[in-house]
Parts: sequence; structure tokens; C-alpha cells
Amino acid sequence: MDLKKFTQGKNDCFQSENGILLWRIFGKDSFVPVVMIDKKGNSKVNVLVMEGEMNVRYDGHIYRITRNGFGNFIDQPDVELCSASDNIKAYVLFAKDDYMLKIMKSNPPMPFSFIMMVRNNPLVPLTPRAAHILQHRMNLIFDCCIDEKHIFYDEMIKCAFRMFLMDISNVHVMSGGDDDDYTKNDRKKLLFVKFMKLLEDNAIEEHNIGFYASQLCITPQYLNRIVKQNSSKTVYEWISFNLMNEIIKRLENTNDSMQQIASDLNFSNQSTMEKFFKRETGYRLTEFKFKFCESKRHK
Repeated sequence: MDLKKFTQGKNDCFQSENGILLWRIFGKDSFVPVVMIDKKGNSKVNVLVMEGEMNVRYDGHIYRITRNGFGNFIDQPDVELCSASDNIKAYVLFAKDDYMLKIMKSNPPMPFSFIMMVRNNPLVPLTPRAAHILQHRMNLIFDCCIDEKHIFYDEMIKCAFRMFLMDISNVHVMSGGDDDDYTKNDRKKLLFVKFMKLLEDNAIEEHNIGFYASQLCITPQYLNRIVKQNSSKTVYEWISFNLMNEIIKRLENTNDSMQQIASDLNFSNQSTMEKFFKRETGYRLTEFKFKFCESKRHK
């Protein structure tokens, strides 16, 4: 999504170069249906409705957000704002995935239980007081975005954004959504789920446990322990499993050279891939292809 292009011609809509956009929608005339998408990752879209109602499509479902309602839409590449009532008064905060990673990397302001909750249901119940607190935070982010001459421009936006996230977390915790039992019993499961999603998206490019641990803001040793507890496999075994599947898929379905496959799968060279494959299967690449892949094609 081109944030700069999107803001053109819209009143009360500002974006900053660091990757966030805030849109204040006051009345039907200021609303336009739009698909908010981050082509480089998963979008993070927060919708706060103070008056009226808005329909939002997310993950194949339509969600109706009404007065004092809040929607937190994460982990999908696109979110569509479909329609709004004539008396709509709402705030839409869009943050690119890489910006959210920077915010969450150290001392994440969002408890894991909240992230798990909104994955199951992105609509978050708010009291009128909580809704007005989030409205105040949205306006603060907006004011920071338009003050482009401030010498601490990026830091001001980042601080305002973190305060907004902390208020969301506070609402969640105060409503009883982050009890100790959940935190103790399910945080490791959530980290495992997040690791598996990271692996699905990055296994071809990233073969090192350090990458996945850094993305989850934990040590490699702790990540390995969590993965082992939840799957009886190590991180290395999961990475190897995904790489093996990809190599075999290429051998079966393409005529790519071994050198090309090694390059595509981010091995340093063909020899390194050969050694990896032989260690995992006991076969050389050409031997495996002839014995299993060629015969399969001719059946």
C-alpha cells in the first residue's frame, strides 16, 4: 500500500515515512471503501468506532464494528474497509509489519494472551471510558504525525504509538484477559505457533536458528527448548524438514539444475546442499532424482 498516495485528497489523513498511517473519518463523506494492504508482510490495522458503524472484511469474514467498538486486525496481508454509516466517527490506524516489529522487538507492550485472543476474534469489547482513552491516544499519534518539523519526529510518533498499545493491553488485562494460568501454560505454545509461522514464511531464505530467535525476541536456547517441548523436534530438525521438502519438490516437478536449486534455496553453493541432502537422506542428489523422481514422472 502506497501510504503517501492514499493520503492525497483526504482530509484528516496523515502518514509518516516510518510506516504508519492514521485516518480520522468524521461523517460518510470522508469515508471511502479501501483495501489496506502491506505487500511486504502482514498488515496491522486498528479500527476504533466512536459513533455509527463500519463493516470490515478480514480473513474471509465481515465484522461489524459499532459505537465504542474496537477492531484489532493482525496477521493477514490485507484488511478491507467495506462500508460505513452516515453518522460514522472513527479512527483507522495502519502500521506496516516492519514498523510493528521494531516497536515489539524490545519489551513488547502487548501481552501474548491479547495477541492470541484477537487472532480468534479481532473485535475487542470496550467500555465508553476505555474507548475515549484510545480516542485520545489516536489523536495524540495524529498530532505527532503532522508535526513534521519536530526534531524528535520519529521518536514522538513511536512513543505515542507505544502508549496506544499499552492502553490496549491495559484494557485487556483489567478485563481479566491475562490471568496467570494462561500466561504460564500457553505462552510457550503461542511462541511455538509464531515460530512455525515464521518458518513457513522464511524457511527458504533463513536456515539459522538465530534468525527465528531474534524475531521472537528470545534466545536460541530458549526457542529450541520450547520447540522441543511442543513438537518433539528441534528447531534444526524443523528447518531441515522444510528444506528437504522443498528440494524434493524441485527435483520432482522441475528440470532446474542442482546449482539453480541451491541458489534458490539460499545454500552457499551446490556442494553445501549436496552434503546437507546426503546427511538427511543417505542419497546423493542425482541418485535420489534418478531413483525416485524420474521413475515417478514416467508412471
